[in-house]
Amino acid sequence: MEDSLKLQILDIYAKLIIVVSPFGAIFFILMGILMLRSTLIIEGIPVGSENYSDSTLASLIAGASFLVILILALIYRSYRAKSAAKKVANAQGNQENGYNYITGNNEGVVISSSA
Repeated sequence: MEDSLKLQILDIYAKLIIVVSPFGAIFFILMGILMLRSTLIIEGIPVGSENYSDSTLASLIAGASFLVILILALIYRSYRAKSAAKKVANAQGNQENGYNYITGNNEGVVISSSA
């Protein structure tokens, strides 16, 4: 598999994660908070106790993991955008020098001179 195809697949996954992950994070964190609140009210467990239910903690951990995945996807997308912008800037700079590194020749390269 080519590297560009792998990067395209990663870009698609990152876009999907950026769209889906906030919904999962909000849902699981809200459910965890509501379960924690109901546990505290109904069972009278003091805040800071280690007797919370496993489902409450699992929901909060799932919400936190969705947030971490979202942050990592955003970091990846910003890195890819910066590297793409850097490639374009390098290609434009190389064209101004009289050699087109994208096509590998001097044909079609316009060297502009300013007075």
